[in-house]
Amino acid sequence: MHIFIDESGIFSASSDQKTWSTVGAVTVPDRSMKAVSDALRSLKLSLGAALGSEIKQERPDCQSEPYQIFLKALDDAGCTLHVLSTRGTAVEALGLEKHRKGTIDGVRNYASKIPEAAPHAEEVVALIESLKPQEYNQCILQVQIICEMLPKIISYYADFMPEEIGRFKWVIDRKGEKENRYERTFKSLYVGLVGVRARKQTAAILAGRNYSAFYRRFSPEEDVSELLIKSKEMYGVDHTHLKDAIVPVDFGDILEGEFSLEDSKENDGIQVADLLISSVNRCLKRNYTDNEKMAKALGSLMINAPRIDERCIMVLGHSGTRPLANAPAKLVNIMDAASKKLYGSMFRQNYSRNAPRL
Repeated sequence: MHIFIDESGIFSASSDQKTWSTVGAVTVPDRSMKAVSDALRSLKLSLGAALGSEIKQERPDCQSEPYQIFLKALDDAGCTLHVLSTRGTAVEALGLEKHRKGTIDGVRNYASKIPEAAPHAEEVVALIESLKPQEYNQCILQVQIICEMLPKIISYYADFMPEEIGRFKWVIDRKGEKENRYERTFKSLYVGLVGVRARKQTAAILAGRNYSAFYRRFSPEEDVSELLIKSKEMYGVDHTHLKDAIVPVDFGDILEGEFSLEDSKENDGIQVADLLISSVNRCLKRNYTDNEKMAKALGSLMINAPRIDERCIMVLGHSGTRPLANAPAKLVNIMDAASKKLYGSMFRQNYSRNAPRL
């Protein structure tokens, strides 16, 4: 499975209520890469865009029939869209810096328990401190979208393309010819942060599906009881009562085994991610002639949330901002109504009641 990650927006605080920023990922089954490239080529031809360039100036509106055909082709190819958006309200700045301090404290706390990690930990802390607020915000939200999407795609594809979850190829849009400071920081942080979160909560994995390819590739042979004791000591969360239901997972292998930063000009998957994620961001800002039509079309590629009080598109911040209302709330609900219903009502009720929220 190929996973293409991109972003849209500025990720900085603003007093403008229509300021949105979005990170997201598009999953493309290995078997569907050619179909996705063909769909992108057809869209470019329909829009009169050069085949060797990205669709930038010719961004299609929701009234564009070729764009609707393109979205349907992605759905037919088994692709899914995962999105996390944030509103850059003025009160976000203080919450963001508090979050940064908490991340630094967490890195140093981990290093205090694993002495051999101490030298690298201070390098990571220096990188975190060097990021501008909007860079740190994007970095954390990009980590968060990986955390949210992993259980979804593992359960979703285990149902009808189980071989796809035996491989995860992560591709992120590279911003320059050389790796920049932001990219170095993200690479230093994302595996550890995803792993910590996964060990602290119960994953929303559905039973009764074919996970054999995933287990063969990513589940090492370990003593589960010993693993849970170590996890309790390290993270302060006791999951020993779930001993018979837990499967060891190597997150380093899942996330780092095949990870690359690539130029979007030369990568069809990143171009597709750019189109979809920027479309979500534009829709939330109500920049289309028919935002509700676009919300429904984009939502059909998304997967519903495992919790009752969450939607297929997550809207997060770092402060006590007001809940969504009016037009943005309506658009998010339209996306959610159109999303793929992976999680049924009973599972959502039980998961919301029993799984701790981080």
